[in-house]
Amino acid sequence: MRQSKRCLLLCVCLLIGASLLMAGKKKIVRLDDLPRHTYTLPMKPSETVVSDEAFTNLRDQVGKDVLDILDQYEIEDKTTLKDLYGILSNIALLKGDAEGVLKYQELILDLQEKPADKYVSGMVTRSIAQSWQETGTTDIAANLPVFQQKLEATVNTFPWDIVQDVVEQIKGVYEIRSKNLMIGLAQSQLDPAYEKTGNLSRDMAQGLISMRVFMDHYDLYKPVVVEVLTAYIDANKVEKEDIWAERDVDLKADGHLKPVLLAIWDSGVDTGVFEKQLFTNAGEKPDGRDNDGNGFVDDIHGIAFDLKEYPSTALLFPLTEEQLAKYPSMITMMKGLEDLSSAVNSEESAALKKKMATMQPDQVRPFIEELGMMGLYSHGTHVAGIALKGNPAAKILVARISFDYKAIPEPFSVEQAKRAAANYMKTVQYFKDQGVRAANMSWGWSLKEVEGNLEANGIGRDAEERQKLTREIFDILKQGLYDALKSQPDILFVSAAGNSDSDIEFDEIIPNYNLPNLLSVGAVDQAGDETSFTSFGENVHVHANGFEVESYIPGGTQLAFSGTSMASPNVLNLVGKLLAIDPDLTVADIRKLIMDGTETSEDGRIVLINPKKSIGIVKAR
Repeated sequence: MRQSKRCLLLCVCLLIGASLLMAGKKKIVRLDDLPRHTYTLPMKPSETVVSDEAFTNLRDQVGKDVLDILDQYEIEDKTTLKDLYGILSNIALLKGDAEGVLKYQELILDLQEKPADKYVSGMVTRSIAQSWQETGTTDIAANLPVFQQKLEATVNTFPWDIVQDVVEQIKGVYEIRSKNLMIGLAQSQLDPAYEKTGNLSRDMAQGLISMRVFMDHYDLYKPVVVEVLTAYIDANKVEKEDIWAERDVDLKADGHLKPVLLAIWDSGVDTGVFEKQLFTNAGEKPDGRDNDGNGFVDDIHGIAFDLKEYPSTALLFPLTEEQLAKYPSMITMMKGLEDLSSAVNSEESAALKKKMATMQPDQVRPFIEELGMMGLYSHGTHVAGIALKGNPAAKILVARISFDYKAIPEPFSVEQAKRAAANYMKTVQYFKDQGVRAANMSWGWSLKEVEGNLEANGIGRDAEERQKLTREIFDILKQGLYDALKSQPDILFVSAAGNSDSDIEFDEIIPNYNLPNLLSVGAVDQAGDETSFTSFGENVHVHANGFEVESYIPGGTQLAFSGTSMASPNVLNLVGKLLAIDPDLTVADIRKLIMDGTETSEDGRIVLINPKKSIGIVKAR
């Protein structure tokens, strides 16, 4: 009895001690609450990453700071914890510390929530550490056969129907990564910022650590990783059932539809692809004047704002003649990238692998920028095609918003943020004036993105100063967009949740607000399974197909893209069809019809739309 009392007393003391320890920690409720760190280097980041002494000093300082964060702060966000443990796992790998690697990988695995991630998370890293333990050495020649055995044993236990997409994507990533790519990324993305400020933020320093890990370890194991994953894919290659064809509804044969106007608020649309389904402003002429006096010049099919938030008449992201000449070859590269992610052995994927294999560090920046440029050029047209599919009653109004594709983008400023906020309000007012019923927004901003932009441009003496300016700029964008959407309660806005695989509330990703006239959309694949990239959170309302979705790109060619950017217009497509059947539906009616047709997964993470069911409900009424 005395022993039981002593144990009980000890347990109580331990619980009280743990509570007091936790009470002394600062609680992190959003990403911005995390402390900032700044690092100085004796040389440029691209030189540091290949210099043992300089890199080791940076690695150890970052590791100490991450441990301090975990010790001093209470963090509930699982994505943040996974990121921090991932850094420590990388550092342990660089030190040859197998026990440390496995410890942190286990912590990461315990935090995984997406079904596929519960299997594939850290599979290569854990196999490396396990081979070190078994052979007693980190020598690659000695442990490579054991590594292969460990990886094969792990991968061959994976359920194909759950991990298929993720495994294919991982294989594709390994096939195009190289040391030259890592150095080129450091030269193009980290060196310019460092040269302006003389320091690196923790985010950039962590990026440098990840590059070194690939160069020192993953690159050496890459041939075996690709071999093992290829064998697994070939042995199990059965395409997932596509649930979307059965759920789709084509209204082309319905002769009782009413016209519905949808807005594509995006990077621009090639209006020539959709000539028969375009909004046309009858009061405007293409003469460089504001004929109808509405404040916009030549707004025949919509409106546009350039990168600095000034009015433009170009409804498609403008390319130079030189850039247009490269467009066909860049289409090949984009298709190759998509094929690699799907383990498709095509001419395009072979061409991409060949190009990446021979690429020198100084060729990385122009190649990445060209891919980004073509992505922006194609994005809005692809979105528009998804929104219009199977609905002859729908027409689109274009509203172009501009983004930068360059490694060092145009810098944000308070003044530009204020112009953007004002343009958001002008845009949604324009939607109302023209009779838009619903608008797609496959874009957004995050606090981290703004902060990264400032660092890339060398704005702010250190991370703390940048944090303050970031907060000011982001809050202007955040409030301005919120006010704009709220001002038009009769227009339903459909937004993409984002592709950061993180909690949208914690990371502060806009426009994912809690508004009655906003639907935020996450992405699933052809079988309705959650994609590896989709963001999540309480304000992600529904999920739709965002995996290898076929649609048009400028010029009229069709290509498959993946992302929540593709899931969002699939929901807009449903909205447009509901309104074509019953134009008297209110925003509240539409939301209810969509939600009444959804199915929720057993774990509650996925709320899957079913267009056939929702349209069946409205037709029955």
